[in-house]
Amino acid sequence: YGAIPWEIAKAAIDLGTRNAVLNRMIMGSGTLMIRFFGGGEPTEYWDSFSSIVEYARASAKKSNVACVVGTITNGQIDPEHYEWFRNNIDEVTLSMDGPPDIQNEQRPTATGENSFDKTWAFLTNMDALDMNITGIRVTVTAATLNRMAEIAIFFWDNLRKPYNMQFEPVYFSEVGRQNTEMPGALEFVEQFRRVEDMAYERHLRGLRHGTVSSAA
Repeated sequence: YGAIPWEIAKAAIDLGTRNAVLNRMIMGSGTLMIRFFGGGEPTEYWDSFSSIVEYARASAKKSNVACVVGTITNGQIDPEHYEWFRNNIDEVTLSMDGPPDIQNEQRPTATGENSFDKTWAFLTNMDALDMNITGIRVTVTAATLNRMAEIAIFFWDNLRKPYNMQFEPVYFSEVGRQNTEMPGALEFVEQFRRVEDMAYERHLRGLRHGTVSSAA
């Protein structure tokens, strides 16, 4: 669909800033909230993405209100942008489906190449930089249904922090997913509960774990 038209982005930020100022006048504090979410990858059009964020921060600073920027991303971000991302994004949710074989099968790049290495590099660098990673969003297919616990353990054992895991069954409406088999509803619930039980067992054993949730 292309980048967000600048006129629309600017108008939304200007409106949000005015509302934040009004809240500050009425309640004593105000915050401009900017969140990138929905279909598509916000960082694909990097110049547009970064310009929107920088304009929002400048607008909030000029108006003496706070600014919080959050985004969801697939992590296909070039290393030269890591420092900017860490310094300008307050919270991030990462869409990543698991270890290399799962990630590369379910989330190939637009050119059909493997995506694991680049996404993992982004995640581990943000992890090392103490980024506020609010969760890891995992899309579950019929093929990966029985590997949900393995996926959670993969992230919890290989990162500095045990991040929250959000498991979601694949939907036919998702772009590029129309030929992917959906997991059965009852089977998904069963496997999800097994992940919850596994997380509780890790807690009892003193092993690292995050919370587990689902948007199903």
